[in-house]
Amino acid sequence: MGRQGSDPGPFGPCVRAGTAVTLGLPGHLVPLCGRRKVMERVIITGVDRSARSRAAADWAAREALLRGLSLRVVHVSPPGGPGADGQWSHDPGPGGPRPDRPGNAVAEHVAADRLESTVAEHVALDRLESTVAEHVALDRLESTVAERVAAELTDRHPALRAQCLSLTGDPVAALRAVAADAELLVVGLRGEGGRAGVPAGSTAVALTRACERPVVLVPGGRPPGRADAVTVGIDARDPASGAVGLAFEAARSRGVRLHAVHAWAPPAQAAERPFPALEEDRAIWEDDEVQRLSDALGSWRGKYPEVDVLADVVLLAPEVALAHAAGNSGLVVAGRRSGRTALALLPAAGCPVMVVPV
Repeated sequence: MGRQGSDPGPFGPCVRAGTAVTLGLPGHLVPLCGRRKVMERVIITGVDRSARSRAAADWAAREALLRGLSLRVVHVSPPGGPGADGQWSHDPGPGGPRPDRPGNAVAEHVAADRLESTVAEHVALDRLESTVAEHVALDRLESTVAERVAAELTDRHPALRAQCLSLTGDPVAALRAVAADAELLVVGLRGEGGRAGVPAGSTAVALTRACERPVVLVPGGRPPGRADAVTVGIDARDPASGAVGLAFEAARSRGVRLHAVHAWAPPAQAAERPFPALEEDRAIWEDDEVQRLSDALGSWRGKYPEVDVLADVVLLAPEVALAHAAGNSGLVVAGRRSGRTALALLPAAGCPVMVVPV
């Protein structure tokens, strides 16, 4: 139903709600009813038609199952743009059939043949609709992007509680709005419009910089392998408690080690000296950083005694230190003050990166 007056609805003035359905058993759709916003712990995944997006959705599904949460699959179509109806459509390409393409007599014969073929296909479809299973297959062919992805996820993960939502509006503003109360927002590094050679798409970059909730960026391109750690970047002089807490919880739920990485640099006065710093001075500085990191982790170790922690003090730039440490990690967690470290880390990260606003 359309909205009346100036009521922005539960998703804010930037988006217009489209189809919203809940998936239980595979292929079983139950409409979401009512306008009251239900407050529940949920993970949001933003999807499109790309394989990278669906890899991110699968990571989000496994994370929802791990945490015992629901998953909400959201597709946002730009107003008036391609796929604005949210359908899982297919562009036939420059050589494909176009009903508005002019032609000669040969083209008209081809068109007639195609018309006969279309009639035959309609007859075949009518026959297919004779059974319940065939009705479900037809429904899926006409499903929205969000419905299609959610159906794939519930087929793959039968215990998953999934909802799907189709919206029209600006993707960044829409995803920020629907994720306002979410535990996580999960997106692929690049979407279906991404260009080769660009490490992160514009939507992922904008969400990394501005989303008020933790954002997980999933690289895609390879299946998840065995990972024996969660890595967290921590500034021991000013630790971001939100990022550290989420990293400890992720390590606990996965039963893996937490690799806490503190990148440091020599004091500013060291760079003003006309000669390199002495090894003795460097050792003293490093010992100070080790103690700072130990102090920063002390209360968290007490809260999560079951988590094995590897504290690592590294004389490198933060993004370089995290990239080196992430080799055997299934997840990297970084606090976001400016977004610079997280964005610089993305090209080298081979695993999902969680960016936590601080």
